[in-house]
Amino acid sequence: VGCKVGANAIRLHDEVVAVVARLFRSLRLDVVVEPTRLFDHNPDNPGDVSNQRPDIFIRSPRGASKLVIIDVALTGIDGQSRTSDEVVERPLQVRYDQKMAKYGHLAQQRELRFIPAVFSHTGQIHTVSKDFIREQIRQKFVHFENQAKPSKINSVFKWWSKCISMVIAKTASRNVIYKAN
Repeated sequence: VGCKVGANAIRLHDEVVAVVARLFRSLRLDVVVEPTRLFDHNPDNPGDVSNQRPDIFIRSPRGASKLVIIDVALTGIDGQSRTSDEVVERPLQVRYDQKMAKYGHLAQQRELRFIPAVFSHTGQIHTVSKDFIREQIRQKFVHFENQAKPSKINSVFKWWSKCISMVIAKTASRNVIYKAN
């Protein structure tokens, strides 16, 4: 699935980005996929032009004072970073740390909130991503229904998880078929 031959890893990443953006839009948020020129001007170094681009930019997150950028990452759960069966979240944490190193300082400089959206091929979601998604779901219910019942939040979050898992499985299946031909 992660093989870069035939751009399978890129295809999988792009499919997950697209579904995550659609899911945030379903919460009636203003979402931009791969925003350009977000980091073009470095106030510390006016001649510096960054070609870095997060995957998703949320202009109007509910309950947040800062605009949000999200960068999606996928990882296996049995790679080199998983050193024991007791630390099953380690591969997710390693990818989270890599994304923070890439975008954390840029987001901080521009007063943006950065959320690394890290997913495993088996459907695990990093805790920070889960918390942000749940909070946006909760805020949507508060905004439109004046209350957020935990059962509704859990139901919507479960639907999100299924949508993300389904797109990962579907794309992985296509990649297997592609490799077989």
